Amino acid sequence: MLSMRIDLNPSHRDELEALLAAQQDPASPSYHQWLKTGEFDRRFAPDADARAAITQWLQQQGFEVAQTSGGHSIGFTGTVEQARNAFGVAINSSDGGKHYGNLGDPAVPAPFASSIAFIDGLDNLRGAHTSMHIVPGSAADATEDPGVKLSGLTGFGPADFYTFYDVNPLLKGNVTGTGGGCIGLLEVSDFPDTGIQSFDKTFKLAAASVARVVAPDSDNPGMNDRAGETMLDVEYAHTFAPGAAVNVYLSDPATFGGNLIEATVDALDTAVTDNSCSSLSMSIESCGFPTSFYTGALHTTYVKAASQGQTVFIAEGDQGAAEYQFDPSNNTCAVGTTMRNVNELASDPNVTSIGGTQFKPTYKSGNDVGFVAESVWNEGVIAGGIGAGGGGASAVWAKSSAPFQATGTPDDRARDVPDISMEAACHNPGAFSVFPGQKSGNNVSCCACGTSLGAPVWAGIAELMVQSNDNQRLGSINTRLYAMGNLQDTAATGIRDVVKGNNDFNGVTGFEAVPGYDLATGWGTPDVATFVPAFLGITPTPQPTPTPLPGKLKVAPTSLNFGAGTLNVTSKPKIIKLSNIASSSKKVTASSITIGSVSVLPGLGFTVTNGCTAPLQPKGASCSISVTFIPRSTTPVAVTLTIADNVVGDPTAFVQLKGTGKAPKK
Repeated sequence: MLSMRIDLNPSHRDELEALLAAQQDPASPSYHQWLKTGEFDRRFAPDADARAAITQWLQQQGFEVAQTSGGHSIGFTGTVEQARNAFGVAINSSDGGKHYGNLGDPAVPAPFASSIAFIDGLDNLRGAHTSMHIVPGSAADATEDPGVKLSGLTGFGPADFYTFYDVNPLLKGNVTGTGGGCIGLLEVSDFPDTGIQSFDKTFKLAAASVARVVAPDSDNPGMNDRAGETMLDVEYAHTFAPGAAVNVYLSDPATFGGNLIEATVDALDTAVTDNSCSSLSMSIESCGFPTSFYTGALHTTYVKAASQGQTVFIAEGDQGAAEYQFDPSNNTCAVGTTMRNVNELASDPNVTSIGGTQFKPTYKSGNDVGFVAESVWNEGVIAGGIGAGGGGASAVWAKSSAPFQATGTPDDRARDVPDISMEAACHNPGAFSVFPGQKSGNNVSCCACGTSLGAPVWAGIAELMVQSNDNQRLGSINTRLYAMGNLQDTAATGIRDVVKGNNDFNGVTGFEAVPGYDLATGWGTPDVATFVPAFLGITPTPQPTPTPLPGKLKVAPTSLNFGAGTLNVTSKPKIIKLSNIASSSKKVTASSITIGSVSVLPGLGFTVTNGCTAPLQPKGASCSISVTFIPRSTTPVAVTLTIADNVVGDPTAFVQLKGTGKAPKK
């Protein structure tokens, strides 16, 4: 007996497409006028007459139809023979029914064709793969912010990400993601609260506000081998938006015969129907699904999210341009070996696809000191068969479906991915995390890697944008992102172009990073403090430049007495030392001092040599003035040496000079 489902298209699709375009058009009165919870279903629910007619037809074919009153799908059960006859397809199995699949696309009566988006249940030849991976690590030393190194292992912690991606200016300005709703993480495993608490304590983060939301048609899956993914997503969504609440939307794969993708999509449906969170993050890769799966009900859910102003980020994948292909011999995803592939979950035009980068950080005293040039994440094939950022041309979506890609992208007639990127490497540098089920337990270890890090990070960045936008949602960011990317102006947009490396992988030739957009990293990575206001069109308020502290000149000695020297004989030189003893504070810089003229009344026997030609920097930089005396008579002389400088409020210093002469000995 087969358990099947027909997913229905929304009604009034022309009106829906026009609405989505208007919501992204600043000139439209519908710009950023998002649909309220439940409004999408009221306006665009499947046609009721079509639903009734399809239900009747299914019953006529002998199927048992589930009793449903609405929604976007019709569930039904029947025999393989009934399915073959009704949909005109051969359904075969080579292992006694354990794995089975239809050998062609199902056919439906012509009057129903425009109403049916996807027919599910005719095969079970599908797979999924996590986008988070672990390289060996050890427990953290929680006595200090580990920043870079734990037990001899190197990686990035929150403070390092803040520095490298320039997040600190926003956090210091209290832009932390508060007030805009929440970040929704779409997961198929629970996680231990003690692990999140350990991560926050280790890295001195405010306690995360995390809630679990279980899909109404499923159960809490408990902790399984995807717990590390859930943990990583919570950790880094919270890291980049420490003031934002986090909702973990959970669905149990067991509800769907163990299928991780269908459970993840169920969590997605729950998050979109709930409509509490303004940004959503998904980190999983699919293979083996027919095109109609992506263009059908999944697309409808993505469209619904976009129309409600929800911003969806999805990890592109960790197998470079090879990505995954379905291996029917073991019903799993296998890394491609000949053809280029992409993670089609992330190629829908209404979502933002996240690629991966790597770099070799510069450290000082155990912490990252700032940005260095990034390259495409490509560490070769490492543990778990991963090692490079995904990217390429979608086989499902045409370029025309993504009008934001009309300029600046390859002329390949396809929706290209990724859109933007984030650090993803395992060793260059890798990210600290808690790995439930590993020997480290709930202690922080190193290192997590994969493009799955980028999806929750970008969801966190989106919450910083929402807060900066008066807590108004953004919807899909792609239209604005591509307009900014095409400027190719890092200083103005905060988009750091990645121009080195490629995503060749497992014998499959990938794509090179080039100036501008490329199919290895999209537009690049963000300087967050610049990107956020630039995206919103906010001109940063100029901060007044603090008035520098004036230099402070110390003169020693302030008088020179040459005593009685032999008439007409030059004395040994005496030295006057000038020092700038001003010190800068944390907020205000002290000024240097420039010594101008050094003068003394002529004809009295004093000669001055000015050795102070370079500016005196603060904190004790010094120079010297040399003075000699040639007595002309036995009458004592006294004169003032005048030193001109640029010290504000005290532009002149003085040194008293004295001396007399005596007759030479006979």
